[in-house]
Amino acid sequence: MAAAVSRRAPLYQKVATELTGRIANEVYPVGSTLPTEIEICQEFAISRHTVREALRMLSAAGLISRRQKAGTRVIARTPPARFAESLSSLDDIRRYSNRTRAKLVKQGDFIVDETLSKLLECPPGERWLILQSVRRELQTDRAISYTRTYLNVVLEPHLDKIAASETSRFAIVEEVLGLTIERVTQDTSATAVPADIAEHLGIRSGSPALQIARRYYDAADRLLMASINVHPADQFSYSIEMRRTDGHLPLPQPSTI
Repeated sequence: MAAAVSRRAPLYQKVATELTGRIANEVYPVGSTLPTEIEICQEFAISRHTVREALRMLSAAGLISRRQKAGTRVIARTPPARFAESLSSLDDIRRYSNRTRAKLVKQGDFIVDETLSKLLECPPGERWLILQSVRRELQTDRAISYTRTYLNVVLEPHLDKIAASETSRFAIVEEVLGLTIERVTQDTSATAVPADIAEHLGIRSGSPALQIARRYYDAADRLLMASINVHPADQFSYSIEMRRTDGHLPLPQPSTI
């Protein structure tokens, strides 16, 4: 018998609530796969679009992992805690990278436009390289960010090696060029997740997110790499510890980027 779905609330929300309850009660235990989209459609007498919205809610809550050709796998009985990081040094960024894995979505090159010229500190028309990837938490396989990594063309001979790295890409840049990253700048802002990124993160288009933009410089102050990381707002928190220097407490500086 098909489950009853109330019309008083959005259908996808009711279906998500029902599936969440089944996961919590181990009708679908951790490690198992959920019924297919078609099977859920038939059980609840709803459209495939509604099913996908419901599954996006479960994915955003960290309960399931959705992979093409691999089905929808249950990864937690209850929503895990938000992914929290304290990043104040390059070592912190490296440790964060080692707790996660970047799965490459695509790579290539592009011509810098007016918008990206500000991030990359170069005139429009320059050629840069780009990697796009989804970063997942190791323990839960939950998607915690979508990252666009921009690389100076001096790195083109090493692009495949950098793209293959699932942990710290700036460490690979240091390795292949035989130098060290001496300075990183960071800008944090609020944003709404566009549809193409939302699909990879398993959330709804337009959902609130934290956007972190970083630039990586060598000892000659040459910009070698930049990145834009989009984190779903309800799954990620970010903290900064500040210490007094010469009796003064440093304050975060506002940015227009």
